[in-house]
Amino acid sequence: MRGRAVTCDPPCSWQRDVLFVVSALVLLLVAPMGRAWGAMTLDQQNLVMDASIVFNNNQSMAQTFTPSIAGLLSQVDVMSASQSGQPVTVSIQTVAGDVPSGTVLGSATIPSWASSSWNSVDLASESIWLTPGQPYAIVLAGHTAPWSGIAVNWGPDAYPGGDTWAHWWTGATSWSHYQCDMGFRTWVDTVNAIPAPGSILLVSLGLGLLGHLRRRRFL
Repeated sequence: MRGRAVTCDPPCSWQRDVLFVVSALVLLLVAPMGRAWGAMTLDQQNLVMDASIVFNNNQSMAQTFTPSIAGLLSQVDVMSASQSGQPVTVSIQTVAGDVPSGTVLGSATIPSWASSSWNSVDLASESIWLTPGQPYAIVLAGHTAPWSGIAVNWGPDAYPGGDTWAHWWTGATSWSHYQCDMGFRTWVDTVNAIPAPGSILLVSLGLGLLGHLRRRRFL
């Protein structure tokens, strides 16, 4: 015989059990995520720099790189060699034939290009997923006439996972290859990219318990 739903006022014991389970799951899942949010892991970098390249508003510079870990690209740092005080847009592009493809995955602007320091751009909100072994390009574009300088390493490749490229005029259809590498760093968020196994297990157990408690209503 099919049972009928039971209503209670005040709440029955099974209703209190449901509220307890839901509250516990929220605390277990949200609290760890709050502590881990925004964690970054240094992945690719070139710290060997002995020269510089300058570019202005009608030119673009690019450094290709190959990530070794999967995750969301949170931040990119580029070492400057000279100060322009002008904005520089940093975009992340896919790579085709070893050069930037023009397909932009995300971008942000550095308001004022600093001198002899890391210029950092926050890309966390761009949701750029990096796949290990797949090349990408960091593309820098100036906005105004003053020259901005990038620190590089000339000669044998200091960074084996990519190269430096240049567009030397507006509307250029090809990239020029430079025998050097920019000073750069990439930071990847591996914590929030994929739900932790423990979180998945907690959700599964919680849903199973909720289903069991729900069935008790119709006994």
